[in-house]
Amino acid sequence: MKFRRAQAAMEFLMTYGWAILVVLIVIAALAYLGVLNPQSLVPEKCMLQPLSCLGATTDSSGDLALSITNPLGGGIRITQIEFISSSGNIFNASDSAAGNVSYSLSELCKDKGEVTVNGNTVNTCSDGLLLSPGDQAQIKTDSGLIIEGLEGTKARMQIKMEYKDTRSGLIKYADGEIVVRVNGP
Repeated sequence: MKFRRAQAAMEFLMTYGWAILVVLIVIAALAYLGVLNPQSLVPEKCMLQPLSCLGATTDSSGDLALSITNPLGGGIRITQIEFISSSGNIFNASDSAAGNVSYSLSELCKDKGEVTVNGNTVNTCSDGLLLSPGDQAQIKTDSGLIIEGLEGTKARMQIKMEYKDTRSGLIKYADGEIVVRVNGP
């Protein structure tokens, strides 16, 4: 009688043991292929209020490019951009202080990046980048802003932009968030 119970218990364990082993192999295969990576499920986004962010991307050298437009009724002069990492320090240590990187627009126009407005390169903007209503600007950071080793992951950062309203002369701020796939370096 005890032998039959032991045999039934052993058959039960063997049957379910194989099923559990198959499930574990499937989960391991999905994890290996990256299907279970939560980073891949986070959608890319670029939000900036009250300005409009049309998109953000990175390239193979670690540069971050941002495309914005001025939807406001008057002109603005962007003077400062700050990127704040929301997912650990993703910026090169030489450029970063505690996960923050800040640029004046005059730096980006001549030394540390590339700026275009409506497709035309801007070489100097010592007092800021002037955007008329409806103007579209592409702002690209200097080479190697994002550290190596993050390829294929998503970088999440806050963006703060200081601008001056050309009608009133008041300094205002635009805040937003960027989630972008890291393509390099």
